Amino acid sequence: MDAYIRELRLEKEIQKQKLLADVEVMKHGISTIESGIHAFQTVMDIVRKSGEAGISPKERVKNMAINMGIDFISEILTQKMNASAAETAEGDPKE
Repeated sequence: MDAYIRELRLEKEIQKQKLLADVEVMKHGISTIESGIHAFQTVMDIVRKSGEAGISPKERVKNMAINMGIDFISEILTQKMNASAAETAEGDPKE
């Protein structure tokens, strides 16, 4: 009888773990769907704003990419300049 009860508990635990795994898969699926919806909304926003601005969506995306590249390069240069200034300040004898 004890062996039978242990077997039932083991089966119950296995089912529980399978359900938890299924829930995780569903969470990832929902997250993927949400990401897809967000991407679609972003594309539609680009198309809408392009129409309002009188430029093609392709041109608008190109301009956005250029601006993102400029922002990225600017951030890198700022970090390098700050690091260089910190190194210079450490090397200055103040005493």
